[in-house]
Amino acid sequence: MKKFFILSLIINFIFAFDLSKCASCHGHNLNKFTYNYIKYKLNYFRKNDIMPMSKIAKKLSDEEIEKVSKMYGKN
Repeated sequence: MKKFFILSLIINFIFAFDLSKCASCHGHNLNKFTYNYIKYKLNYFRKNDIMPMSKIAKKLSDEEIEKVSKMYGKN
């Protein structure tokens, strides 16, 4: 539960800084875009040492990343 709470904070961080730039162009297909973007970002954090996000993302399995991406991307 704690992991998903912290993960939701990370995703809110992603939305606040990165997704706002893209939403205007991708508004017609935002759910699919959001799903792919979150999945990409979580995998990116998992592979790179960006603290504190990488510390949490590295603990996630592929299934958890898929689940969270679907939950937030509503795909």
